[in-house]
Amino acid sequence: MSNSYEYVFYFMFRTYLWKEDGSRWDEPPTLGLDPRKRTVSAEGIRFESDKRLFRRDVAAGESLDQWKKYFQLAWQDVCQVYSSDFCEKALFGVALLVLDEGETVEQHSVNIDVSDDDNSQLRFINPRYNKNLFRIQAADS
Repeated sequence: MSNSYEYVFYFMFRTYLWKEDGSRWDEPPTLGLDPRKRTVSAEGIRFESDKRLFRRDVAAGESLDQWKKYFQLAWQDVCQVYSSDFCEKALFGVALLVLDEGETVEQHSVNIDVSDDDNSQLRFINPRYNKNLFRIQAADS
């Protein structure tokens, strides 16, 4: 029996990497030029001096059993914005936010303080719990 929840993926990337030769490899320079695309759901949002966060939604009502399929689609979508080579090397982490019945993604906000680029902060507003809700691990561990 498959359960349906609302769920989204958050992808965190470094905005630059150091190559073996000591040169710096920056994220694509076109990101953030169009103000309409400066959202976590489009080209991601940059914070601190070296991070970018992307959000990719899964349509409400889709089975959680299909999370791997939607993860692949979300990853491919982000890589179209960021370029595959950079995506694979700059990925910092991925979070899967799963919401139970009656909750929506809109009830959970991510605010980025961009008034001072050197001291930007990422924080979740009004968290319901102050502890881990679940842990993901490999089946053989």
